[in-house]
Amino acid sequence: MELNDKPINVEEIKGRNKQTETYEKKDSIGNRYFASAMADFIFECDTPMTIGIQGDWGSGKTSLMKMIQKELASKRKTRIEEIELNTWNYSLFKQDEYLGISILNALLEQTKEKLSGEKGKSADLLEKASKAMRTCVSFLSKVEVGINLPVIGGGITTKISDAKEAYDNTDKTVEFENLAKVLDVFKKSFKEFIEETLKGETDLLVIYIDDLDRVKPAKAIEVLEALKLFMDIEKCVFVLAIDYSIVQLGIIEKYGEKIQLSSGKSFFDKIIQLPFNMPTASYDISEYIKSLLDASKILNRKVNNNIDFFVEITEVTIGRNPRSIKRAFNYATLLEKIRKEKNSKDSNSRKGGDNPNLLYAVVCFQIAWPELFDYFVLNPTPESIKKLEDWDFLTNLPQAQKLLNRVGDDKESLFDNLSAYFDILYEILDKGKDGSISNDDLKPLLNILESVQLISTKSIEKSTESIEKFSKDLNINSNDYKLKKFFTDEFEKSYWVRDENIQFKPAGKRYYSIVYKRKQIGSISTFKAQNRHFIFRLKTSKHKLLELLGEYNNQDITKIIKNVENPINGIGDTEIDMKELSNLKPKEAKEFLNILFEKFVTQYNKL
Repeated sequence: MELNDKPINVEEIKGRNKQTETYEKKDSIGNRYFASAMADFIFECDTPMTIGIQGDWGSGKTSLMKMIQKELASKRKTRIEEIELNTWNYSLFKQDEYLGISILNALLEQTKEKLSGEKGKSADLLEKASKAMRTCVSFLSKVEVGINLPVIGGGITTKISDAKEAYDNTDKTVEFENLAKVLDVFKKSFKEFIEETLKGETDLLVIYIDDLDRVKPAKAIEVLEALKLFMDIEKCVFVLAIDYSIVQLGIIEKYGEKIQLSSGKSFFDKIIQLPFNMPTASYDISEYIKSLLDASKILNRKVNNNIDFFVEITEVTIGRNPRSIKRAFNYATLLEKIRKEKNSKDSNSRKGGDNPNLLYAVVCFQIAWPELFDYFVLNPTPESIKKLEDWDFLTNLPQAQKLLNRVGDDKESLFDNLSAYFDILYEILDKGKDGSISNDDLKPLLNILESVQLISTKSIEKSTESIEKFSKDLNINSNDYKLKKFFTDEFEKSYWVRDENIQFKPAGKRYYSIVYKRKQIGSISTFKAQNRHFIFRLKTSKHKLLELLGEYNNQDITKIIKNVENPINGIGDTEIDMKELSNLKPKEAKEFLNILFEKFVTQYNKL
C-alpha cells in the first residue's frame, strides 16, 4: 500500500464540480433559513465546536453545507479559513485501509495550502507537524496490516506489538516508533500552529467533513476517532455531514452490539456538540417538484396547474428525500424519451398516450416498491391492482417478503401508503368514476408500460382476463344459445368468477386452470368435438364432493356431478356437467354454483 504525502485533490474527482453547481442553484426546498442561522451560530459560538448535520443519504446534508459556506462568505467580517474534506474520495484506491491517517494527512495538506504564507514560529510548527505525519505515512507504507488508526481517548486502538511484529518482517529502513507518540507530536504541533496563526479574536478555521455515510460504517468510526484528536483546538469549528444510523452500525462492526447498546449514543454525543437533523418534514417539496418539472422540459407540458398531484403521489411513494425525488424525475424523463422514440419508429406500437401523470405514477410505483411492481407487470390486470391493495394478500405474497422485511416494524405506514397510492391511481384510471377499474380503464396504463419497454405486447395479451378469452372460445365452439347465455348470466356472475381470490390461468390451448389463493383447484375447457363445449372439473372425488354438498345431494345434483371420463380435457377427478346445470332454473343454477364454491374452496385443504 502507498499513502501519498499529497492526498487526492477533491476538485479533480470526476463529477464533483457538477454536484457543487447543483447545490448553488436556487434553494427550492427552503433550507436557506437554516443555513443563515447556522452561519450566524458559527460566527458567535465558543470554540472549539463540532456541528453534526444529520440525515439519511440524499436528504440534503451536502447542499446545506454548501449553503452555510455561501452564507459565511456573504456575512464575513473577520478572518475565516475553510477546509473541505470529502471522506469518500479518500476511501478510494485502497486508501480506506488507513482512512483515519489519510484524513489527517489531507487536513494537514489543506491547512498548508490555506495558511502556507505564515512565517517564523508558525512555519516551524507546521513543519514539525508535517514531519510527524511523514513519519506515520512512511511507517504505514512499510506495514501492510489493518491497524485501526488513529485513537480512542489517547490510546491506539490496536496493539503496537501487532504492528511491530508485522514490521519486523519488513525492510528495516525505517526505525520502528510508537505511533501513538508520533500522533501526539502531530496533534500538539498542529494545535500550536493554529493558535499561533489565528491570533485575532474572531479568527476561525471551519473544517467541513462530508460523505461519512458513503464509506464503510466501521471506517466512518475510524475517521471520527481520528478527528476527535483535533476537535478540542481553539478557533476550530468542525461541520460534519453524517447519518447517525451509520455511526451505530460502525460501532457494532468495530466493537460489537453490546458496546453499541451501552455507549453508542454517548460516543456520538461526546463528539457532536450541536446536533442538527435535516428538517425533511418541513421541506417545501412542491416548489422543488415544480423546479424539476420546469427543468425536465418533457413532463411539464400539461402539469403547470397540477403540482398537487405530483406532490401527493411523491410523498406516499418516494417520500421527501430530495435526491430520491430527483432520481424519480430523471427516470421519468428518460422513459418519456424512450416512449417518444419507440412510438415514432414503430408503427405497430400501442401508442402510449402523452400522459405525464400516469407515467410519473408508474415511475413512483417501480422505484418505491420494485417487488410489487414486478408482480404487477407479470400479472397486469385490474384484479392484480385490487389484490395489491389488500393488506392480508400482501402479507402472504412471496414477492412482498423482501419489501416487508425492509420496512421492519413500519409495516403500517407501508400499507397506508400503498392504499393512498392505489387510490390516486384509481382516480387517474377510473373513467366511469364508479370506484372500480375495468380492462378498458387499464389500457392507458398498459400502453404506457408497453411504450416505455417495461412490458411486452405479448405479456399484455397474455394478461387479458382469461375468463374473457374463454368466453370468446366458447362462442366459437358452441352453437348452444342456452349454454352460452347460462355462462354469461349465471356462471360469470357467480362466486367462481367474482371472488377476488379466484384466477383463471391458461395452461396452454387445452384448458384454463382455476386457481384459488395461488393453489390450483380445478380447470375449465371448451371443445367443438363430441359436444364438449363447456367442461368444468374440480380436484376432488365425486364421493367427497357429494358429502360436502350435504342437503343439496339430491337426484338432480347427482346428474350434474360426474366422474371424469376423459382425463386429457383438464385438471380434476370430478366434472360438473354444465349442460345439465344450464337446464335448471337460472336462480337455482346460480345458487348451486355459489354453494358449490363456498363448500368446496373452504374445505379444499382438507380434501
